[in-house]
Amino acid sequence: MIQEFFVATAATGSGPDFIGIGLQKAGTRWLYNQLEEHPDFWMPPIKELHFFDRPFPHRSMVDKGSRRSVGADAAGFQQLLESLRKSRVPDFDIYASLFSFSGGRLTGDITPAYSKLELPMIQAIAQRLPQVKVILMLRDPISRLWSNLNDALSRGKLDEAVVHDPVALRQVLHAEPYSYLSYPAQIYRRWAGCFPESRLRWFFLDDVIAEPEATRSRILQYLGGDPQQKSGELSLSHNPKTGRPRAALEGAMRDCLVAEFGDELRDCAQLFGGPAIGWLEKYGLA
Repeated sequence: MIQEFFVATAATGSGPDFIGIGLQKAGTRWLYNQLEEHPDFWMPPIKELHFFDRPFPHRSMVDKGSRRSVGADAAGFQQLLESLRKSRVPDFDIYASLFSFSGGRLTGDITPAYSKLELPMIQAIAQRLPQVKVILMLRDPISRLWSNLNDALSRGKLDEAVVHDPVALRQVLHAEPYSYLSYPAQIYRRWAGCFPESRLRWFFLDDVIAEPEATRSRILQYLGGDPQQKSGELSLSHNPKTGRPRAALEGAMRDCLVAEFGDELRDCAQLFGGPAIGWLEKYGLA
């Protein structure tokens, strides 16, 4: 198994400066865009590398990289993907090579699916990359899941009944990938068991929306970048996914999710504080 391989070969070495582990639908695209355009950072031309949770590199990744390969660094990254495409044995040296185009700039991997990694893999990452920082973007579990379901629906991966019928909704609540990605307190504790507080930090989507400049500044300070440097001409509120149609969360559908995530919301409020306390008030649990 991949986890067993990584644990067996764990040893110190180079690699990314940070890893973004999610949450999905919690501002990771905003984060990637802000870092990609910042002069202190070099980000892989593909946002989600999926090195630790999928066979690497899968065909769609190579195709996506080809479409985005602009400039010498991106072209070199694409050539590396092509050369690795036939490899079926991932290792940390290969992973480190993905960031060899940084030119001394800060660099990282933002793959929200890493939030579902199991403990042996997380332990291997912490052991093999002893200086890497981990960043977790938080969003209230109900809003996060509802956005996830609506996106899956728009891509034809779910039946429309899931966002209108509580019975259909309950049938998918514990199915992958929704169940793995919807419990931020559990995700944080799993990673916190392997990383010290100095190298594991969370930030709220609520704050990205309410105070994007201050939140960006805090994130950059944590990652080691200069908050005074602009991310090109990119707006702080830039979000390419805004404006997509969404089913309204109300009535029996809302009640179903509040019942499902009530305990998790309380756990989040106690663990994370800040906006997570407001999540309880939002859903009448305060």
